[in-house]
Amino acid sequence: MISLKRPYAVPDVLTNSSSKRSTAESTVKTLVKQKEKIQFERLWGERPVRDALWGMQNGRCCYCERLRDSIRESDIEHFRPKAAIDGEDGYGYWWLAYDWNNLFFSCRMCNQHYKKTKFPIAALRATPRTVDLNDEKAMLIDPALESPEDSIGFDWSHVPNQVVPYGIGSNANRGNTTIEVCGLDRQQVCGERYAVLGMLKRLAKAMLLSLEQGNAQRIDKYKTEILAETSAESINSFIGFRRAFFRAYDLGEYVADD
Repeated sequence: MISLKRPYAVPDVLTNSSSKRSTAESTVKTLVKQKEKIQFERLWGERPVRDALWGMQNGRCCYCERLRDSIRESDIEHFRPKAAIDGEDGYGYWWLAYDWNNLFFSCRMCNQHYKKTKFPIAALRATPRTVDLNDEKAMLIDPALESPEDSIGFDWSHVPNQVVPYGIGSNANRGNTTIEVCGLDRQQVCGERYAVLGMLKRLAKAMLLSLEQGNAQRIDKYKTEILAETSAESINSFIGFRRAFFRAYDLGEYVADD
């Protein structure tokens, strides 16, 4: 995972009267009283919303960072679940169903097979009128508000043919929770990360040799390549892992910071 820069412009479809009516508190109160399921109008799935999120994330899942087509094998993810919360009675964060800041582009595997309606917190659950979202002490990392790279590292030495994520730093607990809930350590994804390891090792070795020799021309060449391999604007998967790899080889000054 890497930090994501959310566009300030909210797609019009999320601010129209229909979405506001769908999340009216009076409507939800009636549904709660009647013990009925909230029926949301799926405005978050409209093409302008999907395209904006897909572009924001450069085609990568917000969690596992695999490249995905904007339509096929992908979902629009509610960071805080809209209709229900795993293991709890009642409703989810229904008032955030159309909140631009609660939406991400994700792969279907991360969303539907792993995260689902999970949203662990360390304090009181927020409501529209009482507890503030910031006071929940969410255990999942929001990539649009914080840097996942400070909380998630990678190990490519101890499990054959796998690059395995793990929690690091002062937020290691939240890093590990995010990994577990979103399935970031599932074998398929760890294997796909490993598939790029050989190329990264060759590039790091070439750069280290060039630095040792003081070869300015080759240093500039590999500096450009490392920047391209680690840029959020690239069409590469696993930017977070790529950056962590080069930092582990003391090449962090050449890593992209976009």
